[in-house]
Amino acid sequence: TDPNGIAVAVSPTVAVTESGTYTLEVEDGITGCVTTDEVQVNLQSAPPIAEAGPDQELTCQNNLLVLDGSGSATGNTIVYQWTVIKTAVVYREKILVVPVVSCAGTYYLESETRVADVSAKIV
Repeated sequence: TDPNGIAVAVSPTVAVTESGTYTLEVEDGITGCVTTDEVQVNLQSAPPIAEAGPDQELTCQNNLLVLDGSGSATGNTIVYQWTVIKTAVVYREKILVVPVVSCAGTYYLESETRVADVSAKIV
């Protein structure tokens, strides 16, 4: 049931969209025995901040750049991902927010908060 006591599913898994205490009730169809368990869900109200830093330009003289995402949200549940247009993911590390690059392109920083099965993304 949801925080208002309303049944939301008849399966062992359910997707929820609001915070609150959810109750799982399991009944044995043969014996009629019933057991319950509760879980508290706290959804993050705002996505984490992703700050990729100022625009930079690779040139013949300046052929190595440091991308600086250190102005982004931080914490144990934050995951960072740098991507460049038309290529694969460059980095997907929990702590790496300042990669060094040598290829031209438009780079994007995504930060994601991971708490249990709840996530928020911003690009």
